[in-house]
Order: sequence, then C-alpha cells, then structure tokens
Amino acid sequence: MSKKMWMLFVLSLAFIVSVAASHLNAQTVLTGNWTGSLVDDKSRINLNFERHPEKGGGKHSMGQTYDVADLQGLSR
Repeated sequence: MSKKMWMLFVLSLAFIVSVAASHLNAQTVLTGNWTGSLVDDKSRINLNFERHPEKGGGKHSMGQTYDVADLQGLSR
C-alpha cells in the first residue's frame, strides 16, 4: 500500500473513531466487524468496517479497495 493511501486510511479511521468517541458515555456499547473480500481477479481486496450502535439502530460503514500487492504481512 502506498504511503499516501495508508495515511488516507489512517486519517479516515481516526476521524471515525473521534466522531464515535465524542458521542460516547460510560453506558454506550459499540460493536462492529472488520471484513475483507477479494475483488474480481483476486488482485484487489475490499476492506470494510461496520459499526452497530446499541441505541438508535442502523449501522455505519466505511470501506476501501486496495491492491493485494500493496499490503504487506497479510496472506490470502
């Protein structure tokens, strides 16, 4: 993964966490899932994060597709 893509991913995740944290109190429980799926010819992977708030229903999600060759330390 290029340095620019990695920084964009980290900043996006930090933004989501900060927004979520600003709405939290001691009684709030957050659950969520990280998922990854290979795309088309299996040379790309789509990574997603879904958050399911305890109150208010609904879900919030964020995802992005990366070239598998750009990711280090992960096996298929």
